[in-house]
Amino acid sequence: MNQYSGTYREKYAARRVMLWQIRRDYLRGLREREEVIEASAAPPDGQPRSTVPGDPTARKAVELTRRGLFVDKVNRALKVIPDQYRDDILAAAVYGVPYPDYASPRTYARHMRRFLDHLSSIMEE
Repeated sequence: MNQYSGTYREKYAARRVMLWQIRRDYLRGLREREEVIEASAAPPDGQPRSTVPGDPTARKAVELTRRGLFVDKVNRALKVIPDQYRDDILAAAVYGVPYPDYASPRTYARHMRRFLDHLSSIMEE
């Protein structure tokens, strides 16, 4: 690895960082989305809290947007990959599953690089 320097090394490091961020945050974002959807408000205790009525639907929509932002960005970046490779690329990115045998590892590596580069460009927006 020492023979590589400059741009190649920076891109490699950025891809690894993005890959570990996907492994850390993607499933957690999906789980938090489900928790927000299934959550219900606490039962009222009869005490007034404010003069403005609450809006639990709007609050839930804001939470869904905030917690699912990374998941949405990953799903948007996956659209760069052809349909036949998307599930395998996502499984490799999230779970570290090895690529399947029915296609070339170079093809999957190329698509993974493309996916990670596109995701890093989306994250900068």
